[in-house]
Amino acid sequence: MEIVKILWIFVFFLFSFCLIFIWSKMYVILKRIEALTDLVRKNHAIDNEFLQLPDIDQQKKGGD
Repeated sequence: MEIVKILWIFVFFLFSFCLIFIWSKMYVILKRIEALTDLVRKNHAIDNEFLQLPDIDQQKKGGD
């Protein structure tokens, strides 16, 4: 009977370890997705800012 208790404790700790490992991997993936999303937003903002800039070549041609 003592062996069964030890086995259950071992299985419990093994299961807990697996859950912690899976959670940590999910957390790392979530943080990478958040960082990637932030980079995409910044890229979109820079792209919009670039599109709003006046075209210097067109201004030079129009002024000549």
